[in-house]
Amino acid sequence: MNRRLTEINNPRTSGAYSVPARKFRLRTGVGEGKLWGDEMDRIWRKIVVLLIALLAVGGFASAQTTHEVQLMIQEVEGRPLPYFFFEPTGLYVEPGDTVRFIAVTPHHTVTAYHSQQGKQQRVPDGVEPFSSPVIPIGEAWEYTFETPGVYDVWCGPHEMYGMAMRIVVGEAAGPGATPPDDMGPDGTFGTAGLVLGDPALDPENIIEVQAVPWTDLSDDSKGIPNPDELLGEPMSH
Repeated sequence: MNRRLTEINNPRTSGAYSVPARKFRLRTGVGEGKLWGDEMDRIWRKIVVLLIALLAVGGFASAQTTHEVQLMIQEVEGRPLPYFFFEPTGLYVEPGDTVRFIAVTPHHTVTAYHSQQGKQQRVPDGVEPFSSPVIPIGEAWEYTFETPGVYDVWCGPHEMYGMAMRIVVGEAAGPGATPPDDMGPDGTFGTAGLVLGDPALDPENIIEVQAVPWTDLSDDSKGIPNPDELLGEPMSH
């Protein structure tokens, strides 16, 4: 390949790929020289515009960030049930950022609180209902957050045990910006409601600290739910 390129660009080389020297001779007439200069100006202008466009696209892409959240189960000595949680449990991202949810432990989903999923809406208006499948251990599922506002999400199998998290995208706005008020099956069920009502997950606090680890939540917010109470009337935090 290198040899072929050399032969094509060398007008003095004979052979199948040689190019007559006259093809590369510049015309030196005054009128022809001006036309040649004008043509080169147009070419360079197009090149500059193209480079500016590529730099703009590259800058936009580089400004977007991918964040990681781990899906966890943690045994606790003296506690009859382990903790089920997202780590971090609160996260701030910019619009256009992507969150990669990594299944460190088994049987987890990432599901939006949305009326079309049988839940009280806790994502910004206009956002479509979204949910991952059950994510195999060691694999990940990604979602790009475009619309600003507060997003509360939960794990299908473990919501009752507190596996929920809050993601603030750009600003504290939308239905999820207010504390949950229904911990029945159609709301933030069970301990998930306590988790999302914890002061550490206040949207303004998430904006300030950027990420809230599970350990920042109070022990009261991680309590073991009473199934008899949960299946009764909706409870407030």
